[in-house]
Amino acid sequence: MHAEARAADAVLDALTGFALDAPVDAAARDRARIALADTLVAMCSGRVLLPGAAAGRFAASRPALQSGSGATELALGRTVSAADAAFCGGMLAHADETDDSHENARLHPGCAIVPAALAAAEQHDRSVIETLDAIVVGYDVAVAINLATWSDPEKLRTAKISTHHIGGLFGALAAVVRLQRPSPDEAAAAFSYAVQHAGGSTTWLRDVDHIEKSVVFGGLPARSAVFCAELAALGFTGVPDPFAGNPSFFSIFSGDSAPERIADRLSRPGLALRESTTKRYPAGMPIQAVCEAIDGLLADELHGVPAGSIRSVLIELPLEKAHIVDNSAMDDVNCQLVAALQLATGRVDFATLHSLAAKPDAVAALRKRVDLIGTAELDKRNNGHGTTRIARVTVDSDRGVARRTVVPPIGCPERPFAWADLRAKAREVLESVGLSAADVDAALQLLETPNIGAASARELMRAVWRGTARLKCPSNPERNE
Repeated sequence: MHAEARAADAVLDALTGFALDAPVDAAARDRARIALADTLVAMCSGRVLLPGAAAGRFAASRPALQSGSGATELALGRTVSAADAAFCGGMLAHADETDDSHENARLHPGCAIVPAALAAAEQHDRSVIETLDAIVVGYDVAVAINLATWSDPEKLRTAKISTHHIGGLFGALAAVVRLQRPSPDEAAAAFSYAVQHAGGSTTWLRDVDHIEKSVVFGGLPARSAVFCAELAALGFTGVPDPFAGNPSFFSIFSGDSAPERIADRLSRPGLALRESTTKRYPAGMPIQAVCEAIDGLLADELHGVPAGSIRSVLIELPLEKAHIVDNSAMDDVNCQLVAALQLATGRVDFATLHSLAAKPDAVAALRKRVDLIGTAELDKRNNGHGTTRIARVTVDSDRGVARRTVVPPIGCPERPFAWADLRAKAREVLESVGLSAADVDAALQLLETPNIGAASARELMRAVWRGTARLKCPSNPERNE
């Protein structure tokens, strides 16, 4: 693909130029450090869940490579091809709802971008610093693609095409391109092939085991990104105008595109990371404000109130979000279950939510008294806060009626995680699956600011594996009902 041919597609030029050369400052790199660590926490804890078991079976079926010639997958700790490692990592990263999200672009960026970046960084022997820079550009491209493809927020929210897959794919590819360092023509060809890999549908909403969802959100986009970059490196050529010809990517996936948004978004490196949300609780994003509201009630008005004394619970969410978490078949996306668990046990943590510890009988009894409604009053356009990250929880107990509204919950752009918050989350999640505080600290050590400059991505992955190797990836765990 010649440079003069590519000039016909300003979007393609913007994407390739940004992926290859965008400047990354220290503040953006620090946000990427939190995103990287947060995704690694999700990948490690995901090993003990059903998608982790599936990723382990996939890893066991792939050819093993000599250390240094491929990349480390964290399901079984084997060295496999970069594409296979990215696929396993993506599945692990979205094995449940521990990973991050981006509200306006409707995707979980970390579960696709970070595993692809880690695999490519190992494949090309890059440093952790270079990996962080790749994550920055990956997040920016992922969000830019989705916001340009669906310029109407309502159409983006209701799209039947999987926005999570599409944004994750192009973001992951931008990260891989940054680390692979191809020529501009090769980078353009990789993006052209990514157009062919774009897809996915929202049938994942009917997933029960979170396995297909982990593939759609994380595994496939991460693997496709590495694969497309490898095709380009082998001299495969692509069409010069996949985003501007007839038909184009935009005309195929949306009749409401605004390609000019790409250049505008990419003029501000690091913006997407600042807009992303790191989750405090291992539950779907619409439930985060619910959990924080219940935490507040338990600390104050409901302190010491037994679950049996609670007569009713009313949870109000934005109408545009409530259906996603209304008695979902997946436990960690089931608002009524999560609320009952938290009110009955005093907490909602990784182990209890995923039934690594038994759920008390009181949870099932209380769940029947939890109602969820969606209300237009709390929708983004009406609530006065400009966000869907809002919940109102009302509890009627023997002590009377208590109500708490949270907007926005901790971890959102208005209340971002600091490194200390991430470390606390890492300990809570990873200790619940059998690691010690020392194990967690060892896994995070190479991401501490004083050490990060000298570390390679391969050293990081091996350190993470050493810290988590004794966690067994189950071969055939029973699904918790």
